[in-house]
Amino acid sequence: MRTTATLLTNLLLCLPLCLWALDKDQEKSKSKNYTEIPTPAMIESISSKKSWVDNVEKTLPTLLCDKNQYFVQCFQVTENECVDFTKLLVRACLNNVSLALPQQMNNQQGEYWGQMVGRCTYDLYTKYMQEKKRQTPNCNVTSKNDDLPKPSQALP
Repeated sequence: MRTTATLLTNLLLCLPLCLWALDKDQEKSKSKNYTEIPTPAMIESISSKKSWVDNVEKTLPTLLCDKNQYFVQCFQVTENECVDFTKLLVRACLNNVSLALPQQMNNQQGEYWGQMVGRCTYDLYTKYMQEKKRQTPNCNVTSKNDDLPKPSQALP
């Protein structure tokens, strides 16, 4: 009986030490996964609503008003005139969707809302600049609604 009690006592004292050592080994093997170079699929970029909106306000007008893009090639405007006008349109479109934007956005949501703002900007630009439109074959593009993202593509 005495040997059984001694054996059980030693076992109970040793068990936490063995489990602690086992945990350390498992942590080391888990940490090996994080030392590898992450692939784009492993990275989920999250940005705040404010930083996303600021980024769109700064970059979208310049992208749309490049000299090789539709806004400048197909309308009688300079790049600077285009950028100035497009900034107003982007701001209006962002105001239009601002309540629906999530506070934190991942890449998929950012792409979805970026397409929505871009499409809104395109529609307003073509509406208000119709008088300045050039009548060339490249500029007679019909609008397609099937290129819009589906609401299910954005996760709220």
